[in-house]
Amino acid sequence: MSKSDNDNIKKKIMAEINSGRVKMRSKQFFIWLKIGLAALGVAAAVLAVFFINLVFYLPRKQGCVGVGPGKINLILSSIPWTYLILGIAGLLAAIYIIWKYTDAYKKKLGIVIGIIAVGVLIGAYFISYSSLNKNLENRGGFRHFYGRGNQNPDERPLAPGQGLGPRHQNNSSCPTK
Repeated sequence: MSKSDNDNIKKKIMAEINSGRVKMRSKQFFIWLKIGLAALGVAAAVLAVFFINLVFYLPRKQGCVGVGPGKINLILSSIPWTYLILGIAGLLAAIYIIWKYTDAYKKKLGIVIGIIAVGVLIGAYFISYSSLNKNLENRGGFRHFYGRGNQNPDERPLAPGQGLGPRHQNNSSCPTK
């Protein structure tokens, strides 16, 4: 590249900056942007771990453990497919964000995908056997994920006829008291 070409490029860049079409940003802006995107990638991976953990935990909680003749349909029907899809979506989002916006692009894509996917699966599996799910199941904001709705941990569903009035007398799905 000759000196005149270099000077022409400098003049074009300075003309773009002076016209206002290109904005200068400080180095701190890009540092914070990179930190924020890395945090977003980690948050997506954590959500993927949580949802895939539920895929491991909920069927086991319902008693669908072991594989045998006739149990395949039971296992397939007990898998929370919505959580599985959300977990895979979170995993793909984490892979994309980490690959695109961090220094992971310097590595082979297959290695990055493998490391993140194995990390999420191992983390979800171990969390599904920890006491974290039982603790979260009893917390207000997480009951929905465990299929308990607004039910308090100490409450049991009312039997038919124990409802809140005549309107609930024969309703087997009475609200809890």
